[in-house]
Amino acid sequence: MVNAHTQTSVTAARTPIRKVVFASLIGTAIEWYDFFLYGSAAALVFGAVFFPSQDPATGVLLAFGTYAVGFVARPLGGIIFGHFGDRVSRKKMLVISLVLMGAATFAIGLLPTYAMIGVAAPMLLVFCRLLQGFAVGGEWGGAVLMAAEHGDDRHRGFWSSWVQAGVPLGNLMAAVVLWVLAAVQSDSDFLAWGWRVPFLLSALLVLVGLWVRLSIEESPVFAEAKKAASMREKSKAPIFEVLRKYPREVAIAMGMRLAENIAYYIFSIVVITYMVTYLGMRKDVAIAGVLIGSVAQFVLTPIIGSFSDRVGRRPLYLAGAAGTGIWGFVFFPLIDTRNDGLIILAIVVGLVCTTFMYAPQAAFFSELFGTSVRYSGASLGYQLASVFAGGLAPLISIAILGSVDQKHPRCQHLPRYSGNDHLYCSTCGKGNRQIITAARPRTRTGDHEMKPAGTGSATGNTATLAAGQPLATNPFSLHNKTALVTGAGRGLGRAVATALGLSGAEVIALDLSPLNDFKDELEAQGVKCRIRSQNLANLSQDQAAEIITWAKETGRGPDILVNNAGLIRRGPALTTTLEDWESVIGLNLTTPFVLSQAFTRSLIDEDRPGSIINILSINAFQGGVEVPCYAASKHGLLGVTRALANEWAPHGIRVNGIAPGYMETELTAAHREDPARYQAMRSRMPIGRWGQPDEIGGAAVYLASAASTYLSGTVINVDGGWLSR
Repeated sequence: MVNAHTQTSVTAARTPIRKVVFASLIGTAIEWYDFFLYGSAAALVFGAVFFPSQDPATGVLLAFGTYAVGFVARPLGGIIFGHFGDRVSRKKMLVISLVLMGAATFAIGLLPTYAMIGVAAPMLLVFCRLLQGFAVGGEWGGAVLMAAEHGDDRHRGFWSSWVQAGVPLGNLMAAVVLWVLAAVQSDSDFLAWGWRVPFLLSALLVLVGLWVRLSIEESPVFAEAKKAASMREKSKAPIFEVLRKYPREVAIAMGMRLAENIAYYIFSIVVITYMVTYLGMRKDVAIAGVLIGSVAQFVLTPIIGSFSDRVGRRPLYLAGAAGTGIWGFVFFPLIDTRNDGLIILAIVVGLVCTTFMYAPQAAFFSELFGTSVRYSGASLGYQLASVFAGGLAPLISIAILGSVDQKHPRCQHLPRYSGNDHLYCSTCGKGNRQIITAARPRTRTGDHEMKPAGTGSATGNTATLAAGQPLATNPFSLHNKTALVTGAGRGLGRAVATALGLSGAEVIALDLSPLNDFKDELEAQGVKCRIRSQNLANLSQDQAAEIITWAKETGRGPDILVNNAGLIRRGPALTTTLEDWESVIGLNLTTPFVLSQAFTRSLIDEDRPGSIINILSINAFQGGVEVPCYAASKHGLLGVTRALANEWAPHGIRVNGIAPGYMETELTAAHREDPARYQAMRSRMPIGRWGQPDEIGGAAVYLASAASTYLSGTVINVDGGWLSR
């Protein structure tokens, strides 16, 4: 008879714990969906929507500032909800926190932008974020305790870990919604209104969560403790009891939480900002990585929680901490590869490492405090650490990364190149602060190059660009830029592509000639390079659009377009055939025009600035002898350069040109083989020598960089003074 009663009691107890765990899981997932949604939106859109007057990095930094406000409010929420949760009801506090979070998130979806109401917009955003933080501060402790106090001691780690699984589930839900929107919307639509959709959807999720939570009973352990407490003298406020009796336990909880939480937000939130804002990658790649990582976390959390019931919480926590610390040295190098598979691997492994800490955390923290103050104690340790970890980690990370224009994962390895501007980059020995120690022009006396003086000095002909200044101040830096160069296989195109790459840009090289050796040469110097064999003659508009689409699908789309590919046909005008005319005009004029069209359309769609550099010729100004097709095409390109500069400047697209004079390339070798002709041509140039290809590269770096942002429609004559005679 006794055994039958015991069996019935156990069976009755098993059903409620599953129901309670499900209610805690669903409610926690919904609240963290709302909370993570804000973090993702801060990384992707809030900088532009609520802080549009700032540069991209500063806008994101301010958006993360409002994100951190939510963490500041979390301890206050933990204290207040913990107080009433320990005194009045665990269940009621969970219902209130869910409603408050849902209302704040829904309100964010309705907020007017900065363009509509000015500074009031970010102020309202901050207020909504405070409500979110206050609500989530009371959520975790109550949800964990409902699961822990309904279950038995032998399986506390397993049941409590399901509440922890609600966090990656919420992140997963937010990532799925954002990923779907990113896939079906253009960037402009997402920025204009699409970002509001997931915030407004939270209202439906909250209704589901309320229905589930209202159906569960109060924690039996708490109900018994509350009944016993009512017979005793009324105690002090739970928070004071915690600080008086459990200061060591609060410190332990905070320390454990710091290690896990800092790593988690870097692996799931900061990585999105780094990839989108600093590496210029598509946001759907970053979101997909977090999405897959969240799936792995959700699956592993209850498994690790159950394992903690058998081997203990401490060994698993230590394993997670060690794994996270080691993976931190691997994580960003993998992200910097821009390879989708390696990026997903980096995020998933990082999140799995943190799961070994997070899964047993709920049971660990609930076991630190007595029943009468458990809600307050667990919430205080958990939420205080979140302020310094989750709240400040994104801010500190973005501040360390600094300005968008200055950063590039390879900047500490930037080699010098022999060109118009020689940039020498070194590490100053304090952190990762990069210094330009010297930048000097190349000068010659006759045919002999004057070697620059010792690095870092201002002696002789050395001109210090920014000696002793951070790399951030270098106006010629092309970090975080991508340059598409046509005709990059040889001659001036190769020199221009090299100069742009060694100034920090990723290079996309197009040419009909083989480019594999050139790619190997650039990558050996730390320059990221993509190549494509392409016949550029008489390029159609569809072909040009396909090239730009390919560039965007294989990495960051181009910010810089250099139209260099050209063709010259020599011969008197009277014997020039129409076929010669059309082939020269097609490659030298039509192809640059249609490529510029496709390039500019892409940038306007993405609301990004850009720079077009057309390689002209002094023949565009003086005609030349027996090159009528070439002179006409280059003069036409000069006119196109100025026309496009006028039309596209309002969109942030600068169009400039470089007109080379006589350059020592393989294409002009025949001229130099005749000493008399070579010297005669050289004597016509005031500077007294032929030009070098890397001097065209130096001019291209200038026109592509922030040093020339006020130039558009300008042509730089790199001709040794020929046209100034």
